Amino acid sequence: MNARSWLRWGFRVVLVLLVLLLGTGLTLRVYGQRRLTAAQGLSDQVFSGLDPDRCAPSVLASEDGATPLLRAGAAAWSASEQDVRFLGGLSVRPPSDWSEEERRRARALLAAEATALELFYRAGERRPDPLPVAPLREALDNSMTFLAFMRSGRILAVHTHLALQDEEYEQAAGSLAALAHLATSLERTNSLLSLLVAGGVEKLLHGALQPLVEDPETGAERLEHLATLVPNEDLFMRWRCVLQEEYTRIQQSAEQEQAGDDGSRPLPLRLFLHTLGPLFEAQMLDVFARLATAIDEPFGHDPAWITGRSRWRDGFIASMFVPNLTGATARVQHLMASRQLARTALALRVSALTSGEYPQDLSVIPGAGRPDPFTGDPLVYTLEGDGSATLSSHRMAELWNDPRVGGDVADIAPNTWRLSAPPPTTRR
Repeated sequence: MNARSWLRWGFRVVLVLLVLLLGTGLTLRVYGQRRLTAAQGLSDQVFSGLDPDRCAPSVLASEDGATPLLRAGAAAWSASEQDVRFLGGLSVRPPSDWSEEERRRARALLAAEATALELFYRAGERRPDPLPVAPLREALDNSMTFLAFMRSGRILAVHTHLALQDEEYEQAAGSLAALAHLATSLERTNSLLSLLVAGGVEKLLHGALQPLVEDPETGAERLEHLATLVPNEDLFMRWRCVLQEEYTRIQQSAEQEQAGDDGSRPLPLRLFLHTLGPLFEAQMLDVFARLATAIDEPFGHDPAWITGRSRWRDGFIASMFVPNLTGATARVQHLMASRQLARTALALRVSALTSGEYPQDLSVIPGAGRPDPFTGDPLVYTLEGDGSATLSSHRMAELWNDPRVGGDVADIAPNTWRLSAPPPTTRR
């Protein structure tokens, strides 16, 4: 075969490869467009019921709301980083495990924080409102704003426990109200990071409420007031709002980057993005839409959203987000489970003080009969022989330690509530 024949055959091979390459690219783009259409349909179905007004983030802080004081309080702590870590370490341990030396040191540190505590007390007297958008965008870059709020929640929780031990109930009430307002404000803010920090703060609130709820000296009137401190933000709705906001943010970032392309990118890269762009977008949108409904499927039942991930279905880019998002889904469920336990424990104590005994089952307590949103199991309610009762969710702590959920993050949610017997004077 002469050189001309080799050249002719080489040209044919290149032509065939080029046709195959173009055909494959066209097929992938058409497939991506179809996947995108299907994903948009699923997204519309999942997110269509959201109230735009409730999902819309706040732009400016309300002058009469708690936000300005919460921010000022978070910035007013004067303790060193070492002391903050010490107080944070106490907040994730039961107060019964604190040594006398630790209590003494904590009291000395908090005695120097009168300004920050006063700001949080005043915030607790105001209306909780969403945190404004602009600072959140900055916080997404360095997390410092949310770190300050998480730190504040831990310090306030320690202060509450110490105040209760010292029978300084007015100071304890101020810290509890501040914790409740901080959690509620964070939960009303459309940010995934904000929602996760809110979960930590609210669970610290539940832990701080527990000694008062279990104390036989706590009366019905105070218990009813404590019940008002437990946030009532609809977390099912907020989770969907947050995912919609997160996807919109990612999409807008990609669009801005594409609009800013001045043609300096290599031609192969531009062709690659043009061909696979719709498929990447479809996979991302599909992941967010499926996780929006995953909040209804308890982590404890090993649902498909935690066990059935596929790189082909989700895509390599989307798969980088999936582990963090599935972990966030489980953490929000854990928060809902902790809230259900706290609300049920408070309602049971009030019922016992009103009627003289605990009910025979949880059917009389609104919302208590639903399965635990995290484990998927019914709450375990036991009546003891001395007239007291125990309420728990047995697998909460075990599942929290799953690396896909909490990992190394301490479990600060109380999963067992031991409710004292009502006084003899109220018993039938």
